[in-house]
Amino acid sequence: MVVYIEDAILDNLVINSIILFLSLFSLRQKIKILKVICASLLGCVVSIALTFFSLPLFLTILIKFLLGLILSSIVIQKFSFKLLSLFYVVFLTFTFVMGGFCFFIIYLFGGEVYSITNMTYNLPISLGVIFIFLGIYAFLLIQAIKVFYKKQKLASFYYDVILHIQNKKIKIKAYLDSGNLLQDNLTGLPILIVNFNTFNKIFNGKVSVFNFLKNTLNQTIKGRYIDVSTISSNGKMFVIEPNKVEIKQDGTQLKEIKVLVGVSSNTSKSGQFEALLSPLAL
Repeated sequence: MVVYIEDAILDNLVINSIILFLSLFSLRQKIKILKVICASLLGCVVSIALTFFSLPLFLTILIKFLLGLILSSIVIQKFSFKLLSLFYVVFLTFTFVMGGFCFFIIYLFGGEVYSITNMTYNLPISLGVIFIFLGIYAFLLIQAIKVFYKKQKLASFYYDVILHIQNKKIKIKAYLDSGNLLQDNLTGLPILIVNFNTFNKIFNGKVSVFNFLKNTLNQTIKGRYIDVSTISSNGKMFVIEPNKVEIKQDGTQLKEIKVLVGVSSNTSKSGQFEALLSPLAL
């Protein structure tokens, strides 16, 4: 068996870099390329150096574990025992899981592993190349899980709202905004804030933008202005009293709530929802 030093160095650099990158990415740690490269080089030097010594297996494994701890401490952004412990566990997990996949691929294609501790093997394709593909797969999988989890988490804040106004029934998507604590001073009712486009749809596109900007909607629409205050400014908001407002989430029954409907120039820059629902309405 012939082991080429340049192949061993390249494999170690690629493997160390990918595992460190995936560990940082999965924990949402800031990735500093220079730190990752330095840690990977250190891991590479130690791993290559171990091949020149006939150490007992338990001592080689102990050195590998200590090396992983040192590499973890190098790349984490802010050193703390809690973060280092968590990162080290994630680092070891990626090492074992991806290493297992590599062994599977080696044996799948009829190769052999001569030494687990020194990662010497017989296979036409480089282990580093296998790790690159595994790293890409793991990265995409982590990203997909994060997106799915985020959507599931946000789903609990979205409501379907059915507005009964002007003999019309309009279904809109609302976001439960903990910052929307607006209440009408006269009735004490919370305010469901809709964007201008939705408000205009209620009145069949007959709402004047000029009246909206000039705070004169009460001249053409039955409603009134209330004073609203934010951290940065004070102003007025036009509100109307709906006939009925119902809300529901996926899999839940319709629930009637008591609110006034206020109009704002913009409630969602992303277009994912058309209204801001107050927690006081629930």
